[in-house]
Amino acid sequence: MTTCRIEIDGNICEMPELAQGASGGGFAFGLYKAGSSLLYRTLRQLARNTSVGYFDVLHKFREAGAILETSRFSETGIALLRSYVDRRGIVFGGWREFPTNYELPLRADTHTYLLIRDPRDMITSHYFSLKYSHLTTGLEAKYILPERERLQHVDIDAFARSQASVVASYFSQYEALQGTRLLLRRYEDIILDRMTFANELCEHFGIDAPPAKRRAVVERNTVLPASEDVHAHVRQVTPGDHAKKLSPATIEFLNAELADVLRKYDYKSHIAG
Repeated sequence: MTTCRIEIDGNICEMPELAQGASGGGFAFGLYKAGSSLLYRTLRQLARNTSVGYFDVLHKFREAGAILETSRFSETGIALLRSYVDRRGIVFGGWREFPTNYELPLRADTHTYLLIRDPRDMITSHYFSLKYSHLTTGLEAKYILPERERLQHVDIDAFARSQASVVASYFSQYEALQGTRLLLRRYEDIILDRMTFANELCEHFGIDAPPAKRRAVVERNTVLPASEDVHAHVRQVTPGDHAKKLSPATIEFLNAELADVLRKYDYKSHIAG
């Protein structure tokens, strides 16, 4: 198999050479703790053995020893990475944050998909993931392990307040998709209607998966925990969990700090006043 050699952080990452398809493809993005794992797993399974491929960019580079979210690039490296993901017939995914250290080839006719979630639920989920369930192996261990240790002594309300501006910045970075053929969906709208979720992904990215395959993928990925388990990756899926976990004062604080995000993405009904 031929490979593409891209220098990142002084290391050479060898990526499999990708064949360009005739049509379809694009870029899929899912905010961290907003159903991104479900999004990318569903895309991978839907695209298997179809005319449109799926390629998890961040996972593949991580396997090669590079964390793209924090990597340093030379001008040549950025150009090679951009060229590598600039082809039709493949859905590229894996992002939890919009990249700011390298540039993606996004054009007016580029099909993009963004999955978001109530930022207050994202923050709540992030706390439990870091404190209890996030994997602590691999390249990210050096970031996760200190956070896990720190959070043993930090309550959820203090954590939530500290994350408000961080999460707001994640949403603002995705403004870069406004000039593309963007399909934006909310976690709250797809989590209990996964057949529509799968159908929209296929139609948006040109994935020619037959109806029977779509149903099978949906059934395989419908995980609805009977009860909450803080040590499980899928701890619970019901929207509005922040109202059960955060104090009224913290929710009021987040409503004020995240007011622009809540209104823009139609979570305004949850804001008092």
